[in-house]
Amino acid sequence: MVSLIGGGYVTAPGAYYPYALPSSTGRSYANGIELGLSGTFREFWRWGFSAEVEHVKDHFPPQTADGVAYLDYEDTTPESILNANIGYGRGRWEADLYGHFESETSQLRPAEGMSYSQSFFFHPFFELEARLGFKLTPNATVAVSGQNLLHADQVQTSGPAVQRRVLAKFTYQF
Repeated sequence: MVSLIGGGYVTAPGAYYPYALPSSTGRSYANGIELGLSGTFREFWRWGFSAEVEHVKDHFPPQTADGVAYLDYEDTTPESILNANIGYGRGRWEADLYGHFESETSQLRPAEGMSYSQSFFFHPFFELEARLGFKLTPNATVAVSGQNLLHADQVQTSGPAVQRRVLAKFTYQF
């Protein structure tokens, strides 16, 4: 069951205290599957692949039409997400390449002077990341990684575009 929050105020001497109550807006059904495989090959290589496919169907009664924009799971859930990686590690060096794909979807976006009520469609996107690491000790690693390498900036959500980034990282495991 999907619900919207309704509410009001409880009065007390000198104050108002807000409260919220859920109210039914209908039902959403989701069917999907997620599969993943990973492994190694040769002596120093590793790989992985995962796929998620999900289909969501919303059923809202007519009296909730004004609130459906806030609960549009059917249009705001990508139907497919794919991830793949390949890595190489030998001695003190590590290198990894990672790809991520999401199918088309839409999300809520702030409309000027209003709350989040405007639906924003965006196209499928593919993102590529890479990492190069060096083990200083068995427990300490320094690495540099790049994110969103194929585009200077890319629309992935209804928020600001995701920019290309290069990050340095120090990790210590104990």
